Amino acid sequence: MKFNIGDRVRFLSTSGGGIVSKILSPSKVNVTIDDGFDIPTSTSDLVKIEATQGAASRFFEEDRRKINQPSKPGLKAESTQKPGKGKDSHIVDASQADTTRETEMALNDDRILPLAAGYRRAANPPGVYLAFVPQDQRWLITGNVDVMLVNFTDHDVLYSWFIRTLKGGWRGVDYGSVPPLAMVHVESVQRDRISLWGDGIVQLMIHPDKPKEIFNPANVEYKVPSVKLLHEDTFRDYHFVEGRSFVYELVSLESLSLMRKAGEPVEKYTAPVEPEPVKAKPAEAESYITRHRTAAREAIVDLHIESMVEDHKELDPTEMLSLQLSYFVKCLDSAIADNYYKVTFIHGIGAGVLRNAIRERLREYSQVYFQPAPANRFGTGAIDVMITHQKGLEVNG
Repeated sequence: MKFNIGDRVRFLSTSGGGIVSKILSPSKVNVTIDDGFDIPTSTSDLVKIEATQGAASRFFEEDRRKINQPSKPGLKAESTQKPGKGKDSHIVDASQADTTRETEMALNDDRILPLAAGYRRAANPPGVYLAFVPQDQRWLITGNVDVMLVNFTDHDVLYSWFIRTLKGGWRGVDYGSVPPLAMVHVESVQRDRISLWGDGIVQLMIHPDKPKEIFNPANVEYKVPSVKLLHEDTFRDYHFVEGRSFVYELVSLESLSLMRKAGEPVEKYTAPVEPEPVKAKPAEAESYITRHRTAAREAIVDLHIESMVEDHKELDPTEMLSLQLSYFVKCLDSAIADNYYKVTFIHGIGAGVLRNAIRERLREYSQVYFQPAPANRFGTGAIDVMITHQKGLEVNG
């Protein structure tokens, strides 16, 4: 069911309801309840009571524009560091972006969503990305998948999207434009049909508002093996997309050829050479241990279930332990690969089930030893894992 800002809704899994105040993603909205609190809620847990087009709708729409639109020029930016590399980065802070009528109209389209709040921290190069985002973030390999086109640049992007048919031809599935630092929800796809979206071509045209240089259009061919979307490890965290997702880099700005720079003398016309199709590639995701880094080659990982899963009340103890151990192994393997030398894992006190399971698992690693973490900082609920990066040293703590 599709929801709009101002719709009055009722919760399915609990009593009460409220008014939709913000569209977070195609599968999640903010619901403002009577107490004035905003509750992020999956659309599958809501039923629409009535579509409100009056004052409430206008109020929330006004609030949404304030949130989604860039700040006015002159205000201090949240961070002076721009995503991208060097002074010629094609990503600007929100405070530097021009608010155009076209951008306002695009952001009012419920298919267009702003990038996640942490996009400035993204290490990915400025460019255009394809994202597969599971609607159910608890069970990443079941349920529908949202297919998104991500514009991680400060330019408008025009696009035309085709996927290969079963008979070997092509079918146009979408076309349009995406404003700067935003993404468009192209389709919600059933899991058993996701393979149909794994082979396609996206035609892209970058449209700078005040160009100092003009980019050639790009024809990007991509292939996403459907088997990759059957494994949870495929879905990673990216700073510009809400939730875990599988992201493909379609094209980076630095890889695009330039048609002409402003001020260049006009010479005798020669027909442009038709650009070769660009091969898409998987985007580089942040490693598991990076988000927990506290100092050079050190990290602290909290394994309490509430810090890992938003709604853990439906999980039984066996499922909780499985999730905690799985995340422990991923973080430890990531730390070893990234040359860390110490990781502190907070396992809590409780009955010691998780602590004992961690110690048992650590005995499978020849390049680590472990000891209780400092009690004056962590009490008795944490363990220090030291990584030697050489075999043959093991001390049981």
